[in-house]
Amino acid sequence: MLCGAPLRQQVPHARRTRQQPIPPRGRCWRVPIRASLARELLLLEWRISNTPIKLFRRRFVMPHEDLRACIDACHACAVACNHCAASCLRERNVDEMRKCIELDIDCAQICAFAAAAMSRASEHSKEICQLCARICEECGAECAKHAAQHCLDCAKACERCSQACNSMQ
Repeated sequence: MLCGAPLRQQVPHARRTRQQPIPPRGRCWRVPIRASLARELLLLEWRISNTPIKLFRRRFVMPHEDLRACIDACHACAVACNHCAASCLRERNVDEMRKCIELDIDCAQICAFAAAAMSRASEHSKEICQLCARICEECGAECAKHAAQHCLDCAKACERCSQACNSMQ
């Protein structure tokens, strides 16, 4: 139904015993509905709006919720290591940063893998986290040797990830 349109265009099959006025602009014709249907709709709307929906009686806990701190630390470490590797490649002395870049790439990969394993509640997540902690310690020690800010940030992220992974055991 269109607002402001004549009745004949809106309802061509309706019988008209007398000429009804066309509504003023900005208003619409109302469609007559059965009173019982209107009451049912109002009752249904009232029930929906006044009844709290309780789908779950208790909070559903995902299997990885207790590992959230470690997952977040692994994600942050992976991001920091990827950034550090990309920034080290832009340094003038790339040959001196070779070991740092290699460890950054390894650390980012194992951190992303550990976070994914913990997210899906893998039965091997503890062993993966042990390996992640070891590689993070090596990467953090190598990054701490350099004076660049991205290396220092990476070293801090690796240290936090290593501590989080070690606390899982």
